[in-house]
Amino acid sequence: MTIEDDGTRTLAQDAALNEPLERVSYEAGMLLGLEATRDEQAYHRRRLTRHQYWINGFGTIAGMRVRLGDRADRTDILVTPGLGVDMLGREVLIDETYCIDLAEWLQHAPAVLIADGLVDVAAGGQDLVLIVSVRHSDCAVQPQQTLARRLNFGTDAVRFGRARDAIALEFSTGEPAEIGDGFRPWGNHRDLAAIPAADLALSAVEQARIAAAVDAEARELDLKARLLNAFEDGGDPDPRIIAAERERRARLLLAHVILRNFNAETKAFDAVDIDNLVRPFLFTARGYAHLRA
Repeated sequence: MTIEDDGTRTLAQDAALNEPLERVSYEAGMLLGLEATRDEQAYHRRRLTRHQYWINGFGTIAGMRVRLGDRADRTDILVTPGLGVDMLGREVLIDETYCIDLAEWLQHAPAVLIADGLVDVAAGGQDLVLIVSVRHSDCAVQPQQTLARRLNFGTDAVRFGRARDAIALEFSTGEPAEIGDGFRPWGNHRDLAAIPAADLALSAVEQARIAAAVDAEARELDLKARLLNAFEDGGDPDPRIIAAERERRARLLLAHVILRNFNAETKAFDAVDIDNLVRPFLFTARGYAHLRA
């Protein structure tokens, strides 16, 4: 697997939300290569992720609960099966329970990383707050023989024939990214609620229409007027988003793991609390129907 096949390329494509999509235009006698096949795949995949981004939003759809393991001799953090959508509109599917050995992670975590997660408490001690997140990852599978691309270049004789959708679970520390109320998918566009009414640039007719309305109707017209300004001075300077921001939006927050009275030297702690309700949730019509039932 080459470096460009490890998910970096697809992540850059998915983050380019303002870029017009292109599909292959087939014509008789046209010579098509590998890039044409990739472009055809990317067109359909990116249309789906943009639908998720613009129409649905991001967050947990169902499952992906973070909980403590049942073993008494070690502290395991378990993430159960589930489904979600990240801030780039990409589907994140966990098909089986995954386990993270907390003690082992703490032994290998850099001291500066742990220091970023320490929080002072009233009793004079410190708690360590860990952020559990998940992100989509491409997994190369099905190696198969291929023709060497250079003379006497035998190391290129086997390539991976499929890129399987997979996930990567991660621990981190520090303040989590602002997630709003969990229903705001347009993270790279301006905050509409913060726009002063004077900056909406409404015409005289539009202002009169809002002024004549009352209560719920006036509020609805005001919201529509703000949507007209959603793209002005919004978005990123680089349509493809800088690499660091791209990585941040590819991660979906799952939970906070709080280690009570944590000792940074011995890596010991008194108890573990888990908060799954800090995560954004993506409510769907089918989800509401299931909850009502």
